[in-house]
Amino acid sequence: MQFQADLLGIPVERPAFIDAIAHGAAFAAGLTVGLWDNYQKLVSNNRVGRVFEPSENSAQVQESFVIWQKAVSMAKDWI
Repeated sequence: MQFQADLLGIPVERPAFIDAIAHGAAFAAGLTVGLWDNYQKLVSNNRVGRVFEPSENSAQVQESFVIWQKAVSMAKDWI
């Protein structure tokens, strides 16, 4: 999350509920089958666990981005 905040230059919020992907999938399924009828009511219960602020060190951010690009390129070669 820190990398995302640094790269995007904006604060990134991490939910208090760490397994938010599974939580979101369950909410989507429940909305689809009519278990819940109000999306806004569901998301109003979410709480922020931590906020990652962008780093001031732009040189380090650029260096990390180059390393990340290399890692993505290597991973694509394995596919």
